[in-house]
Amino acid sequence: MGTRRKAIAATITSLVVFGTLVASNVALYESQEQGVVLHAVSDEAKAVATEAELARGLVALSLLRTTQSVLEASSHPCSDPLGALPALHSIVLSRSLGGIAAKARGGVTWTGVQSDNLTLLTPFTGFVPGYLNFALSVDLRFSTSLVQFHKAEVHYLHLPILYDESIATCLSAVGYLRSKVQELKRTPGVCATPSILGAIAEADRHYNTLARGAGLTLSISSSSSMDRGGIHCPTISYEVVVSQYSVPGVSGDFTWRVSEGGSLLA
Repeated sequence: MGTRRKAIAATITSLVVFGTLVASNVALYESQEQGVVLHAVSDEAKAVATEAELARGLVALSLLRTTQSVLEASSHPCSDPLGALPALHSIVLSRSLGGIAAKARGGVTWTGVQSDNLTLLTPFTGFVPGYLNFALSVDLRFSTSLVQFHKAEVHYLHLPILYDESIATCLSAVGYLRSKVQELKRTPGVCATPSILGAIAEADRHYNTLARGAGLTLSISSSSSMDRGGIHCPTISYEVVVSQYSVPGVSGDFTWRVSEGGSLLA
């Protein structure tokens, strides 16, 4: 009888030990499996963060590229260059990269942060006073069973266009020319054509020198037209053009140009 009890006790002990080992191995396996899952989630999260950085860089690049193509297409009026370009006030873009959905809305801004962490687009990042600047709102989303990612950001970008300086130079030259013409002493019955052309040439020389000092090029052209009867003095038309050549853009160098014209009665 004693021997049987000892055998039963040994069996129970073996079962307890076996059960403990099994439970321990299961716990170890679950712990290792959880570690693998956490490691996979961590890796995917890092990959998503990298792809998000690239996605926001792509939409920012698209904003500047779209803007550059509009700006270099033609000359723009000095009095309101962006008024003739309403598209630059609201540009909507979307991109997808590695599962990251990036939606962006951007446009011209007059205020902003001078340092920006969008390093992929250096040297076009940040707000630079006097340049043509843009604010870009970016919404980034990514979703899987393991990782949920959503981030909304605002970035500031610029193109190195001497925006304020070019407009001020153009309008100043126009104002100077008009004031010079108004100051001319006219002889009754005699056309003031030579004097007006001289004032245009003087304004061209004066402001061309000032523009070169600011990294710009200015020219004033003129033409005259008579009425059909050929009796009255001609009307002299003029155009002030301010250009910034070789502006370094995201799609290569381009030319920024503003102009203003008018008519002067001789």
